[in-house]
Amino acid sequence: MERIGNIETEESEASSWIEVELYYLAEHLWKTAPVHREYLRLLHQHLFKVVVRISVEHGERQIEFHDLRQEVWRNLNTRVEWNNSCENIAKSLFLLLQKLYKKHKISVVVCEEGGVCGKYGHEVI
Repeated sequence: MERIGNIETEESEASSWIEVELYYLAEHLWKTAPVHREYLRLLHQHLFKVVVRISVEHGERQIEFHDLRQEVWRNLNTRVEWNNSCENIAKSLFLLLQKLYKKHKISVVVCEEGGVCGKYGHEVI
């Protein structure tokens, strides 16, 4: 039995995580796009939505989400290779964050306008 404020709770299979959502204007291309989508091989711009979830063991800011947001921004600006598919951009960011948050499950989602997304990482729900 755990107490949170005035509420007593039972142990359960529930989990905790933090999440940051950023919007990032960038150009990218997909070098190996199939012929019927060859226009994607050309450099084009998107307003990407990037969502990162990281598991935490408790609700006392085990990872400060402002720090996480800053780390995601830093990597998006300096280390992520944008000339790639959304899935590979998500994988690239995942691998960078995994070095810093080794003991946590991480999920990265990179979406273009219209809700088409590439995802990489652990299931963090």
